[in-house]
Amino acid sequence: MTVSVHIDDAGIHAPSGTNLHFAHQHTLTQFDVTADEAGVISPENLIHLAVGLWTITSSGSELEITHRSPLKFRKGHHDFEITVTKDGLLKVSAAANVKIYARALSQDKVSLRFVIVGLSQTVNAITALKQNGISALPNSIDGVTWARTNSRTWTGEVTIASTHHNQTVSEILNRICDLTITTDAGEFTIATSIAGTRYRPQENPIAWVLRSRKVPRYSSTVYRTMRALLPIRKNTYFFQSYLARSLSCSPRAMYDYIAKTQPNARLVWSLNDINVPVHERTSTVRPGSIAHYYYLATAKYVVSNTGLADGFDKRKGQIHLQTWHGSTLKRIGRDKGIDDSQRKIRGGVQDPKSLTGFARRVSMWDFLLVANSLSAESHLTAWRFDGEMLHTGYPRNDSLFDPEWNRTQRESVRRQYNIPDDHTVALWAPTWRDDAPTVNGRLVYQLPISLIDVAKTSKLTILAKMHYKVSNLIDDSGLRPTFINVSDWNDVNDLFPASDVLISDFSGTIPDYANTGKPIVFYIPDYDEYMETRGTYFDIPTQGPGPLVRTENDLFAALTDLSWVAQYESKYAHFREVYGEYDDGHATQRAVERMLDPTPARRNGKTTFK
Repeated sequence: MTVSVHIDDAGIHAPSGTNLHFAHQHTLTQFDVTADEAGVISPENLIHLAVGLWTITSSGSELEITHRSPLKFRKGHHDFEITVTKDGLLKVSAAANVKIYARALSQDKVSLRFVIVGLSQTVNAITALKQNGISALPNSIDGVTWARTNSRTWTGEVTIASTHHNQTVSEILNRICDLTITTDAGEFTIATSIAGTRYRPQENPIAWVLRSRKVPRYSSTVYRTMRALLPIRKNTYFFQSYLARSLSCSPRAMYDYIAKTQPNARLVWSLNDINVPVHERTSTVRPGSIAHYYYLATAKYVVSNTGLADGFDKRKGQIHLQTWHGSTLKRIGRDKGIDDSQRKIRGGVQDPKSLTGFARRVSMWDFLLVANSLSAESHLTAWRFDGEMLHTGYPRNDSLFDPEWNRTQRESVRRQYNIPDDHTVALWAPTWRDDAPTVNGRLVYQLPISLIDVAKTSKLTILAKMHYKVSNLIDDSGLRPTFINVSDWNDVNDLFPASDVLISDFSGTIPDYANTGKPIVFYIPDYDEYMETRGTYFDIPTQGPGPLVRTENDLFAALTDLSWVAQYESKYAHFREVYGEYDDGHATQRAVERMLDPTPARRNGKTTFK
């Protein structure tokens, strides 16, 4: 039996009494709605829909879904629109979004331009724009003059005259910026993220092009030529984190330290968004640009926490320090069950070619940082690394040992997201899955929780920080202050102070978080399957610093009643002793000093700092 389902601006149309089951592709959110006597499901009955892709099914029936025009619905102050993809999935997206463009006009002035794009019904009657959550912006922003570009777009611009305008731009470019539009239909809250911001400083237009324009067609030729002809710049440092997605992790900590202690150093960051505010004497370059290949070929020191650009070939005289991006809780590399000598996959977890390619990159590491002996042993077996391993601790964890930083960071994050003082804040930081499914060719990670159930919680706020490979899949619109998607945040460690408990699974975030001494909950519905296909170096059920829960009900029970914390004190202390073995707040200094030591890196050896 085939049932026709049609979507237009009046609602979802189906035969009277038809029950439709909606399932979110990115979370476990599911709900049922029945068409009324007129055969209509009105927008008021779709409040459980969140941004993302949804499947629609009906028991015992095959659905034929069509749509003529987007269907609008509102949740809280946010407007959304519903369309249908080519393969019959329901697509829910924001009805309006914001892009912010900042341009330095002089040393004491910066221009901010807001571009609001959305349905004509939403942007048709804009009368004012009010800042919310960015304290650095002056009140005069209410006086923005708006210009209508087309039926879907409004543009407003304001100039800020302030000696602290760099701080203002930093606030905008590094935080989620909620803006409230006042229209004749009421107030609408729309948001932008760092992906929707652009900043152009005062500089030569040619230099801007060299830093921002990719040259993929000639990239290998450009890089090889520069590598062969140009000398190494002895005081230049090249940094990259998470495949150029952010300025974060241990490379950021080392960068901050070098910027502070070496006034003559030339600093370079490889970033997809070159608008991110940085220290003085720092160049930001987009991967694949001329400037990117120039500095990759000529920088004396190269620091990264994952792989570098394709084709990177370390020169004689260059020093490559690999910080990695977390202690090894889950198995990595060859330890996942891949026999590289026979080039076979075991457990269906990875393309057999990927390890071979990574092995070449590993051979170019001069130094590899570790935070504990367990990780050091696993790196040896997983990568067969034979360079010098620095037992320094993780630079990214140094700030966790600074009481003043923790206090101010806690206040700042909670204030920014308007989290009530009496709320318990749970930071959710899951890892991704090797066998994660794809939707329309895009890798997805299904967050094992129902947003509907989250909305029912009281005095609990969840900050969801997704893995960088599957980030920005979860929407929190209409759920604040209960559930907030913070995947755009540069560094997850910066969120530790604002939280009271961590929810995770097999993530490298867990050992870092243990430095805080705060409770940790392991929420792993697919624990058995994960152990069969990948496994861990540390037995979570028997040695974990917190409870292992597998159902949503058990998770909420653990979060609302923390009386279990006391029974895990000894296990927590042991876990912290194992994984925080070298972390003491001084890892950055030790790592930088060894990298600058002219003594050649030893092979098959290690340097231990106590």
